[in-house]
Amino acid sequence: MEKEILFSYREESLKIHHTLTEKPSIDNFAFQSHSHNMYEIYLFLSGDGDFVVEGNIVPLERGVLIFTLCGQTHNLLLESDAKPYERIALMFGEKYLPTGCEELLKNASKGGCVAKFNEKEIDWLLESIDILKNADSECAKKSLSISLINLTVHKIMNSSQNANTYDETEDDLVKQIIHYIDRHFGENISLESIERAIYRDKAYLGRRFKEVMGCSIWEYIIRKRIFSARQQLYLTQSVSDAFSVSGFGDYSAFYRKYKKYVGRSPSEDLKQFLE
Repeated sequence: MEKEILFSYREESLKIHHTLTEKPSIDNFAFQSHSHNMYEIYLFLSGDGDFVVEGNIVPLERGVLIFTLCGQTHNLLLESDAKPYERIALMFGEKYLPTGCEELLKNASKGGCVAKFNEKEIDWLLESIDILKNADSECAKKSLSISLINLTVHKIMNSSQNANTYDETEDDLVKQIIHYIDRHFGENISLESIERAIYRDKAYLGRRFKEVMGCSIWEYIIRKRIFSARQQLYLTQSVSDAFSVSGFGDYSAFYRKYKKYVGRSPSEDLKQFLE
C-alpha cells in the first residue's frame, strides 16, 4: 500500500492533511474504526467505498463532505482496492469552532453531518491548501488554517444538501445497539443487558456491530464513556464530576482510558481547556 501525504500541517489543536493512497488495501482500510478528540471535516475526492459514522452508512462519491463531532466513532468501508483513495481532512479543537454552528452541531450529533461540494468548491479547497502549503511562516500557516476551517464550516452550513439530507443508509440493528448504549453507557451496562434489550443473540450482535462499526461493542462503550466524561469535565471543571458520570467502577480505570483516548490525563486536559 503506497500512501503519499500531499500536504500536512499540525499543531496541538489543528491538523490538516491531503493524502493520496495509490494502491489502497481493503485489509488495511476496511473496518478501521477510530475517533478523535477534535472536530473533523472529511472531504472525499476519489476511491470506492462507504463511510460509517455512528451506524450511519454514507455512500461516497467525489465532493462528499462529512462533519463529525469530537468522540464520534467512524470508519471507512473500502469496497475495492482498484482505485486510488484521495481525501482531505480538517481537524480542529473546540476553540476553533466558528460561532453560529448550533444547528450544524445538532444535526451532526445524530451521526455526522453530510454535505456535497461541486467541482468549483472542490477547486477552491484545493487552491486554499496550495496557498497554505506555500505560506512562509508557521504563524501564517496557523492563521490560514483557522480561516480555511471557518470558511469550510460555513460552506457546509450553507450547502443545499447539508444537515444529513444526503442519501444516507443505516444498519437498523447496529442503530438499535447504539441507541441503547447512548441511553445506558453511564450505568453497569453489559453485553448481556444489550442482548436482553434487543432480543438477539449477543454473539451475533457483536459480529454485526464489528462488521459495520469496525470496533467491538465494548470498545464503543468505552469511547462513549470517555468523551461524555470529557464534556462533563469542561462543563463543571471538576475531575470528580467527570468520573462520576463516566460509568467506570474505579478511578484508575477511568484515568487510564481517558489518557489513552484523549492523549492526556483528565487534570491535564482541564488545565489546557482553561488556558
